[in-house]
Amino acid sequence: MLRLARLADAAAIARVHVASWHTAYAALIPAERLQRFTFERRTLAWRSNLAGTNAHTVVFDRQGGGIAGFASSGESRSVPGWGEIWALYVDPAAWGAGIGSALFADAMGHLAASGWPRVLIWVLEGNDRAVEFYRGNGFVLDGTRAVEDGYPQIRMRR
Repeated sequence: MLRLARLADAAAIARVHVASWHTAYAALIPAERLQRFTFERRTLAWRSNLAGTNAHTVVFDRQGGGIAGFASSGESRSVPGWGEIWALYVDPAAWGAGIGSALFADAMGHLAASGWPRVLIWVLEGNDRAVEFYRGNGFVLDGTRAVEDGYPQIRMRR
């Protein structure tokens, strides 16, 4: 079931975030850098994010089975007048179960209802699984590249 994230979800969101990063990015980010992406650090970051942000953060709650994924969206951080999916991560144990698609649909609906029908997303360069997911949902690579926190990113838009 999809629901808005609560401050009490910070640790569960962090668990999904870290597990997803460590699985999806193992071949893309050097191991020593990936090891710094820890549950403890992400929990603190998510507590801060959920307490003070204007992001729309939704979790997929398995009702008794814990949180299996989350998505955050809002106004673009880089292109005025556009919406952005800031994060969309699913527990690797639940990949392929449709959770990412449900979270994506919610984020897109939120962005459209908020007046941002044009949407972009930044994807870690080399993350072919994510690129194909977004392509399948109408996004295209627009040729824009950036480096955030030392990680090369490519931008997609719809």
